[in-house]
Amino acid sequence: MNPIREDFLRVIYQLQTQQRTVTIRRLATIFKVRAASATYLIQALQADGFVIHPKYQRSITLTKAGRDKAEAILKNRQLWQLFLSDALHCSATELETALGGLEHIHDPQLAKRLVKLMVQHQKNGTPE
Repeated sequence: MNPIREDFLRVIYQLQTQQRTVTIRRLATIFKVRAASATYLIQALQADGFVIHPKYQRSITLTKAGRDKAEAILKNRQLWQLFLSDALHCSATELETALGGLEHIHDPQLAKRLVKLMVQHQKNGTPE
């Protein structure tokens, strides 16, 4: 899955957990794109089985597969965020810039190494 689709899933998930209605217009505003571009991405996510967007209805909802994928994306983002803030002491601005790309790296072995590194860092205050 490409990073833009992952970002859409993450934002839809976050909006739904905040009990907010997810619409094409809202997504277009958040991502600063035209409604037609947001519609295209939602149609692609629907074709992949990640969202439900019935024709002529405003609201968009995640399927179970969409929720699972969004949760995995958020978990990965949180892992990178923890690493960047705790181990590398990145500022909030640096975090947002770096997370935009790093959150889309889905390598299970790398994730395991990061977790191990963070556990060591929390124990002794310095990475190995």
